[in-house]
Amino acid sequence: MDIVRFEDIKAEIINNMRRQKLIPIIGSGFTRGCNSLNGTVPSGKEYKEHMVSAIASVENITTNESAALLTRAFSEVSTIYQKIVPINKQRDFLRDNFTCVQIDDPQKQSFINIGWPYIYTLNIDDGIEKNSKFSNVVYANRDVNSEVFTNSLCVIKLHGDANEILTYRDSVSQIFSQSQYVRSLKGNSVLLNKLTHDATYMNLLYVECSLEGEIDLLAVFNESKSQKITPPHYYYCTTTRPDKITEILYAEYGITHTILFDSYDEMFIALSSAW
Repeated sequence: MDIVRFEDIKAEIINNMRRQKLIPIIGSGFTRGCNSLNGTVPSGKEYKEHMVSAIASVENITTNESAALLTRAFSEVSTIYQKIVPINKQRDFLRDNFTCVQIDDPQKQSFINIGWPYIYTLNIDDGIEKNSKFSNVVYANRDVNSEVFTNSLCVIKLHGDANEILTYRDSVSQIFSQSQYVRSLKGNSVLLNKLTHDATYMNLLYVECSLEGEIDLLAVFNESKSQKITPPHYYYCTTTRPDKITEILYAEYGITHTILFDSYDEMFIALSSAW
């Protein structure tokens, strides 16, 4: 894995954009703190903290038990949260914090309105589709018509969509808990096959993704490795130089380049300028 500054790789990024061979995968950091219906969008860490707090209020667990629960994986905490916390409380939190999201940052607005072929996101909030031209939402665990990816500007929700979860009693888009991750490896095959194709033949740009416990992304990368003809590049954008342990973890996801920026504002400005 190469650790580079944006200027070192700018020409390559521009070339991939020009050829429509660069696809963004946007993580929870992108909309974190954005205003929503009755709150703000939490990060993955903040969402886990909320779930632990909600579990504690129902089960009356001790401070030490709450602290121990916080050390567990997001998917494990989500499994317990979905089983224990009343469904109306879960829905209220989704509605208040993941819908009617406003992205007021002009740099972020410019970034999501770049002429991407489409956008992947790990987020369940509606920030991207409400604030960009990528307004056609493609849900997880659905049998998708493949022509939608070329005929409309799509945001592909790999882990679910808050509005779909709130609207339909038979919603199956959410992929947070352990069992949901396991089911998605088969039930979400259309989107995972699409992502496997892109991981094989396109270049991926990870933006504000923690890459912690993303089982489906690991499965996609492992599947794509056996199919590669000309290996693509996977760019991971960050403001923090990875240590050796983090480099090993990034390598598990196939990251070929870590692009260092001084700030996220610089990152969005640089990428929008490149476009």
